[in-house]
Amino acid sequence: MFLRFLWLSLLLAAVTVAAGNVGLQVDAGVSMPWSGYLKNIETGERVEIIKRANFRAFFQTTIGYTFFEEHSIEAMISPFSIESRLEQDGDEGPTEYTSRYVQDTYRLRYRYLLPPLERFCLQIGLHATLQMKELVIDGSREYTNKWINFSFGPSALISISMNEIVSLIIEVEAGIGADNGFLDIFAGLNLSGPFYFVRAGIRNLSTNGFSGVEALSTSFWNFGAQFRAVF
Repeated sequence: MFLRFLWLSLLLAAVTVAAGNVGLQVDAGVSMPWSGYLKNIETGERVEIIKRANFRAFFQTTIGYTFFEEHSIEAMISPFSIESRLEQDGDEGPTEYTSRYVQDTYRLRYRYLLPPLERFCLQIGLHATLQMKELVIDGSREYTNKWINFSFGPSALISISMNEIVSLIIEVEAGIGADNGFLDIFAGLNLSGPFYFVRAGIRNLSTNGFSGVEALSTSFWNFGAQFRAVF
């Protein structure tokens, strides 16, 4: 009985692999911090942690598997860090300090491709996201803390075809978890080939974390391109 179950499982796995393909996606570009602050909920004190328009390079990789041309599972890794030198007015005069913010993101996503309607295609699904954050402030202010945030939520990708090669892409993901949440929006153009696609556009990513006494908020505009090869 066990051998029959094992052979059946292997057969199903082989059929699934044969019916699908593997994709490797790379995202690269520049990130412009828009806002970032740490706020004490009890006292209302707010400390800026990111200097606006301090451009930084970003890079992330995604490995995906699509089977039966309708279902896809993707795993994404996105490391990011930024250092800022800031000056802020206080009750005792201006203060100067340096902040280092790290946000490493790991995401597992499932999407289902709905039947296309002429030039319109829609993929919907769910994701689970783990974010590991660290903030270190040195100088006239001293602060060090680490967070591990887990969230889950909906994921959607809308594609509007302009012709056989070019299409407009809008991608939206939102997540919520214990004491944290985020919103990720991408809009750009997609150029498709036989075994690849290239996307270029703008991505806005906002994250928020809350605890009993602190609120951490960051927001970024990312300008870059995605390249995906299918095997």
